Amino acid sequence: MRRIYLDHNASTPVHPEVVAAMLPYFSEQFGNASSIHSFGRDARDAVEAAREAGLGESHHAETFEDTVALLLKRLAPGDAVLIKGSRGMRMERVVDALMARFGGEDG
Repeated sequence: MRRIYLDHNASTPVHPEVVAAMLPYFSEQFGNASSIHSFGRDARDAVEAAREAGLGESHHAETFEDTVALLLKRLAPGDAVLIKGSRGMRMERVVDALMARFGGEDG
């Protein structure tokens, strides 16, 4: 059984390779990638380089519909899903949609 963690508002594990790649940006090379000054341009260049290098898989869903569609593409019967409530997203609607598709026990 796969376990899927959806409570990344408070804490998200970081892959060791990502930590190593990011270390310089925590102390030596920092800046707002949206800014026009040299610190920002350097940060933006680093972001673009990371995008070009490719990411494993990362998703951000802003709507109920997007969240359900994203999960339905990735879940299989028997998978365990941990969902933390969100006032903005109304995660109970997400749970209802997943239960309608896969059934199973809640809780």
